[in-house]
Order: sequence, then C-alpha cells, then structure tokens
Amino acid sequence: MRFRKEWILVALIVADLAGIALGSMWVFFGPSRHCELYSFRSSGRIRAVAFSPDSRTFLTGGLGGDLRLWDVRAGQHIRNFGGHGDQVLCVSFSPDGGHVLSGGMDGTLRLWDARTGRQVRLFRPHTARVTAAVFSPDGRTIYSADADPNVRIWNAATGEQIGSLKGHTWGIWALALSSDGRTLASGGDDKEIRIWDVRSRRTIRRHMGTGKVFCLALAPDGQMVASGDQSGGAQFSDVRSTSRYRSQGSGDPIHSLAFTPDGRYVLLPMTGHRQYEMFFLSLWSVAGNRVKVPFFNVASTVTAVAISPDGRYAVA
Repeated sequence: MRFRKEWILVALIVADLAGIALGSMWVFFGPSRHCELYSFRSSGRIRAVAFSPDSRTFLTGGLGGDLRLWDVRAGQHIRNFGGHGDQVLCVSFSPDGGHVLSGGMDGTLRLWDARTGRQVRLFRPHTARVTAAVFSPDGRTIYSADADPNVRIWNAATGEQIGSLKGHTWGIWALALSSDGRTLASGGDDKEIRIWDVRSRRTIRRHMGTGKVFCLALAPDGQMVASGDQSGGAQFSDVRSTSRYRSQGSGDPIHSLAFTPDGRYVLLPMTGHRQYEMFFLSLWSVAGNRVKVPFFNVASTVTAVAISPDGRYAVA
C-alpha cells in the first residue's frame, strides 16, 4: 500500500526524566496539521517497537524486561509478556500475527503466543545480549543476533539452530530481512553493513559506515538499505552495488529508523540542539536526500521507531 499523503496517525513514545515512557496518539491532516488523540504510559524507557501485520496492535519492549501489547486505535494496554530478566532490546511479530518474538539483555530469545501471552519456546544458546531477531516471510525461520559476530539461524517450529552467517568481526546490533526473504542485512560494532544471500549464506555486498551500526531497514523493493550509526547520521546503501550516500548528521547516535511502505521516505530521529533539548522526528526524502516533513518536537532522544504495514501509523 502506498504511503498516504492526506493524513496519517502517529503514536509517539518518548521517555521522561523519571524513566516513565509517555505515549501520545496523534492524527495528521497533512504535513503541518495534527492533533493529539490520547496519551498512555509504560514503565521504563522503550528500546524496541513493532507493529502487528494487520496494523491493529503494536509491541513495546524496554527496561526491566517490560514487554507489552497495545491496541493502536484505543491506546489501551492489552497484555504483558513476563519472562525477561533484564531490558528487552528487540521485538517482532510472526507473519501471521499469531506469535511474538523478543530478545534482551538477559541473553534469551523467546517466542510467545500473541493471543494468550504464554511463552511457547526459549531459544538457546546465545552468548550474551540478544540485540535483533526477525522472522522469514513464511514464518518457518528466525534470524537473530547478539554480542557474537555471527547471525544465528533457527527453526521456528523446533527451536533448533540450523545454521549461521559468519563474516562480522564484532558483535551485531541490527538485522533487516527483505520482503521476499532472499536478502538479509546485518550491522554492528565493526562499523560494517553486510548484505547476505540467504539461500547460499554468502555475503554479496559490504558497506562501511562511519561508526558502530545500531539499526537497519531494507526498502520495500529490497534494493536499498538504510542504516543509523554511532556518528549520528543515516546512510543509504545500494544492495547490489557500491553506491551509497549519507544524510546530514543529527549529532546523537541513531538507534532506529523505518521506511514508509512505498519506500519514498524514512522516519528518522534527529537532534536539533541538545543544549536546549531540541529533539524531533522527520520524514527523510530518499530521492531528494533531505528532510521532507519535520514531524514534531519530542522530549528526549528517540530510541525506537516503526511504521505500520498499512502506512497509516507510526510508533516512535
């Protein structure tokens, strides 16, 4: 579905000084007109967010092992998933929306029943923090990353590790899988972005960043990967060639970014002036390499963003 220019709904999550995550739902009637619909709270700073495939619910994961499911339109907390002993660093839904995947600082990767909140499976072993995890489009395979330099490949049904992707020299922070499941991007502490052919399990392209790579997003057509790093800039790299360019640096590390469904824009956290606590979200034009729409000021550095599959919502 194409990104809607007429209006979009945006759920905003930021963190206040007391460590309480404050959320607000906004409705946009155009690039410069919006109003707040409601607000909600979640305990602890948010480190990860994800939308369900039907765009009706979203997940938040954060400090203290907090993992919650929310109703998008009502802003109501639906249920908790209890089990992580430390902060949750990554969350995702299965392609059918029936299961939830989460990983965290406690070194565990867990699979949950989205409807009941019951833990279905615990994936072992991870050597340290689990920083990223994604499902294959058919839901049969899971790819995960941790402080180890290898991407782990799992059978989702059995919990058995069935392979790995080797090439990074330091720990991995981010993974992104193409919509057809053929291409995987990974990035981490070695400042390198690797593009993998999933079938052959070989690296097909390597791009260097200017700092540790904290987040990745693949364009819907699978031809471009956007990355955020320690230096505070976003890099846009071609999957099949050495072509790449960088956005204007924001000053602070970029921990998360997301493409709109049509691939024309990237939702990007930016820092205007840290001394005066000026933080904001923007839509970055991929073709124009510039800020297309400055969304709104936020109270703190944004650590997680996601755009719903139908293009109507965003959570940050």
